[in-house]
Amino acid sequence: LVSKKRCWVPLLVVIYLNSHFRHFYRRMYGDKDTWRLAFKLAAVPMGLNPLPADLLGRRDPSGLFCGSAMAHRDPDGNDAFYHRTLQTLPGQPTPPLHPALTDALMSPA
Repeated sequence: LVSKKRCWVPLLVVIYLNSHFRHFYRRMYGDKDTWRLAFKLAAVPMGLNPLPADLLGRRDPSGLFCGSAMAHRDPDGNDAFYHRTLQTLPGQPTPPLHPALTDALMSPA
């Protein structure tokens, strides 16, 4: 979570980097790296949650796990927010989530 009041400059840098993704993403690992770079360029301290995100999804009939979201936790381990990770194309509508996944995302753990 980001305080817009304290982090306005890095947020503007993130917007710039991500709006020019065709150039910058060839040199880094996507939008997650633009955040780190933006805070470093703006000389604003950035903290990261020590808890990794959990993958959300379901197994298909063959047993293959199909993940399409991540659950992010606060430092105490409680749900903070969900991050949808389905691939979308620029300018295209985001495909709807499968009803079973929507139920999994909305039901308590």
